[in-house]
Amino acid sequence: MTQQLFQLILKLYMSVAVIIFFLFSWLLSPQPTFAQSCPKSDANNDCRVDGTDYIPWLNNYGQTTSQGKAKGDFNGNGVVDGLDYVLWLNEYGQTGNNITPISGISVTPPVSIGKGIWLSKEEIAKLPTSGSAWNNVLSYANGSVNNPSLQLRDYSSDHSNVRTYTKALVYARTGNNTMKQEVRTILEKIIGTHKGGDELAVLRNMYAYVISADLIDLKSYDPSFDTTWRNFIRLTLTEGSGGSCSSIIECHNKRPNNWGAEAGASRAAIALYLNDSAQIAETARVHKGYLGDRSSYAGFQYGELSWQCDASKPVGINAKDCSKQGHNIDGVLPDDQRRGGSFTWPPFCENYVWGALQGALVTAELLHRAGYPAWEWQDKAILRAMEWLHSPSVKSTNWCAATGDDRGFPFLVNRAYKTNFPASASVGKGMGFFEWTHAE
Repeated sequence: MTQQLFQLILKLYMSVAVIIFFLFSWLLSPQPTFAQSCPKSDANNDCRVDGTDYIPWLNNYGQTTSQGKAKGDFNGNGVVDGLDYVLWLNEYGQTGNNITPISGISVTPPVSIGKGIWLSKEEIAKLPTSGSAWNNVLSYANGSVNNPSLQLRDYSSDHSNVRTYTKALVYARTGNNTMKQEVRTILEKIIGTHKGGDELAVLRNMYAYVISADLIDLKSYDPSFDTTWRNFIRLTLTEGSGGSCSSIIECHNKRPNNWGAEAGASRAAIALYLNDSAQIAETARVHKGYLGDRSSYAGFQYGELSWQCDASKPVGINAKDCSKQGHNIDGVLPDDQRRGGSFTWPPFCENYVWGALQGALVTAELLHRAGYPAWEWQDKAILRAMEWLHSPSVKSTNWCAATGDDRGFPFLVNRAYKTNFPASASVGKGMGFFEWTHAE
């Protein structure tokens, strides 16, 4: 017995000795070098998937190519299409064999759907159910939505997008299930209406519908249809009606004016609803570039440049303390201001500027709720834009204050900056009734 025990101990000793020998041999010997495997959608071969890799895809979308990922054909099938975009999106932030956080913009985790991408249940519960502002919401919500479509402009007879939004608000505030059911029905009707030839209408319409889906908690109310809804809104990011920019993402990335600003609002709403962190980050990056941070994004296509501070480095909103020929153009939106003509002084009040601000303000608020300091970016670019439009040092007090369907949007600015720009009840192109939801 003693001899058997001795042999067992000896075997264990020898086994440990062999293991130790091979361990030290491995540690002391040169280690093999493995070639780094870069992600498929790394177009510029820097072994990182980011916004610069998106540009070749955008520039060559719809084309055939034999140059692979360098031209945006990330899956190598010879065609630059939506499948390549999906691959880029899924790999966004990857580097080599590792996954790393997206760099460039510091951000807290996005707001969850349960907390509301636009308003939370707690916030809505505090809103009044009496007074003129509430009565306006209720009256509008009680109206009919007969033929909803993403192709309808804001001048359509029933203003379907904003009316749907008010129905969602009334449900969220009162629990009126009829309103919730109507919103669900409307959302189903607009599916597939994004391809009708009017991309600007899609850009203006989409965010109200997406926010409405969130307000009625579609995911809990009808999980099956919510899956259909999510697939549809994701599709609209890259598929649209054609034209100078043919989808929400393309318009946001190309157009530094009212088109791009409205696209930003729709892109942000969709990204938040889908809880797509990569898409949220990219939306924020492009929006920050629009506000003037060219290091964040500078891929826009500009028109006439005379209202720019520096025509060699154009931006969406002119930089702080910018002047031209001795005149203050700090806060000007050059690519919309130009719609009224080349630089002149005194300046003219250009309505396209307010069209851009409608989208830009909604985008800023959505990103703000997702944890991005969008209202603060670029020396408070949006505040500076508002100040230029109202400053007596430019022309006269409130010389280009909001009118018509723009009148309600300053409520968002006043809430964000604790200012007092003129604001009143109105139904905007994509949203409205801020006098009830966001008035201080």
